[in-house]
Amino acid sequence: MREPLGEEETVAKRISGIVLALILAVPYLAEAECAWVVWSNYQTVTEFRPQADGSQKVMTDVSNRWEFERAFPSYKDCNWWVGELMKDLKKNPSVGDGLWFPRCLPDTMDPRGPKGGVR
Repeated sequence: MREPLGEEETVAKRISGIVLALILAVPYLAEAECAWVVWSNYQTVTEFRPQADGSQKVMTDVSNRWEFERAFPSYKDCNWWVGELMKDLKKNPSVGDGLWFPRCLPDTMDPRGPKGGVR
């Protein structure tokens, strides 16, 4: 038969439970407070490929050039601004035209890759 817990053991278990709860909650709290950044991926139209349905697929280079546009306090604000930018997206590009594709990412993510490497 197990002996009843002493006062010190009870306090230690309570503290362990509180610490575990905080460890599990911190990622959610950080996500709620993070800023959102609009990054744009710039590409150049290289050619048009005819499709079976008669349409043409726009082919672009693979330079994968990302540029910082603007930061927002919330995803909702960031996404609204991307919607506004998309209204200006060229509908009928020509070969050689530059296209950009804005995207909202948390401020902790950099689409260019890890720091210290080749960008």
